[in-house]
Amino acid sequence: MVKAGDGILAELSKNPTKARSMRRFLTYYLPTSVKLMEGYAMQQDAGYQGENLKEIKERIETNAETIARSFETSLDSLYAGEAIDISSDIAVLDSMVNGKSIKNQ
Repeated sequence: MVKAGDGILAELSKNPTKARSMRRFLTYYLPTSVKLMEGYAMQQDAGYQGENLKEIKERIETNAETIARSFETSLDSLYAGEAIDISSDIAVLDSMVNGKSIKNQ
C-alpha cells in the first residue's frame, strides 16, 4: 500500500495533469486509508484490548488487502495511456520488421 501510494504521489508530482484522473484516490482512498491506519496505530498503542477495539483492529486488518489493491489499481491506471502508446508502437514496429501492412493484421 505504501509503495503504491508513494508511486502515485511521485508520478503526480512529475505529471500534475494526471491528478484529475486520480480525483477519487486523492479525495477518498488516500485520506480514508490514512485515517484507518492512524486509528489502527492508536489502538495498538493503547494497550487496551476491549471487544470494540479488537473488532476495529480485525476489520482494518481484513480490509488492508483491499485498500492495497485499490492503491495498486490506481497506480496502474496512471500508466494506462503510456501502455496503449507502447503497444501501438510495438505493433507498428512488428509489422514493419515482418514486412506486413497494418491493414493486413
